[in-house]
Amino acid sequence: MKVIELFRQLSYGELSNLSVSRSGSGEILQEKWPQILQHTNDGLLALFTRFILREKHVLIEQVAHITNYHLHPKFAESSASTAEFPYIKDMPEEPFIDDVVKILRVQSVEGWPYPLNDAGREDSLFTPQPHVLQVPRPIAGDPLSVVYQAQHPLLDDRLGGPDNVLDQIIHLPHYLENALKMYIAHKVFSHMNGQENLIKSQELLAAYEAFCRDVEQRDLVNQTTHTTHSKLEQRGFV
Repeated sequence: MKVIELFRQLSYGELSNLSVSRSGSGEILQEKWPQILQHTNDGLLALFTRFILREKHVLIEQVAHITNYHLHPKFAESSASTAEFPYIKDMPEEPFIDDVVKILRVQSVEGWPYPLNDAGREDSLFTPQPHVLQVPRPIAGDPLSVVYQAQHPLLDDRLGGPDNVLDQIIHLPHYLENALKMYIAHKVFSHMNGQENLIKSQELLAAYEAFCRDVEQRDLVNQTTHTTHSKLEQRGFV
């Protein structure tokens, strides 16, 4: 779904009675695009942290004296940072970005899995923080393939032209599109004055929560998660 289609559906649907939607004309007032896109980013963050909708890989090269590996762009090889040990092995055409929700699993480049957060295993690795991989006994030069839950890329209202803004793609399963629209509408009404608008906002948030619980109960997400493999992993670690 593109942003233009999201705006169209919001104008005809959840925001149809508001001036922001030109009273249900199928468009969103251009001066309101930044606000609606901010609400959309908030909604995508809520959904992509609640559900594992996107998995990505990153390669870490162990350093003998480092036990805590922070998944942050400043430790990426492609970055221009002054980090002494750029242990994240990414590539300029596929730079590692700050999109980690949490670490899901770790394996060797040959595919052997490591136990995570298992104090009873000597070979266990740990995740003391969502963005930190702890390796109690690092082996210098040995690569680790880290699979993590990733956020949705941010939508931007400053892309140099209306068409560029409207053509941005929202990568969301169809069954969660209604939940996103409910969340956006909830945020819109929550910023409006009046008891009636507050009640409407709360109703939309309750509907959003009910929709998400239904998705969880039906276990729909496990059928649509996709994993992004880096070129480094496809070519073999160098």
